[in-house]
Amino acid sequence: MEKNYVGMTKRISCVFQDEDQVDADPTTVSLVVMEPNGTVTIYTYAGTDITKDSTGHYHYDLFLDAALTWDWRFIGTGTVAQVDQGSIYVEPINTQ
Repeated sequence: MEKNYVGMTKRISCVFQDEDQVDADPTTVSLVVMEPNGTVTIYTYAGTDITKDSTGHYHYDLFLDAALTWDWRFIGTGTVAQVDQGSIYVEPINTQ
């Protein structure tokens, strides 16, 4: 398993599909990120936050500036209503 450290950038991604399992774009795409300290930030595709790679495929490059667990959730609404979520564990800095 790959370890993550403070100061790294981690790419998180999501694939949205319609009911026929064909890659499809939701009407809106957002990403909710909760930092280890509980701060919640919402990013949207409409701006420059989330990158669309191709139909239904989106990613965000998350800069990990704190140790412990980061939680994330991509949310698609409208034409493709789906959710994909996960967590990233960032190793604490070892000062010994």
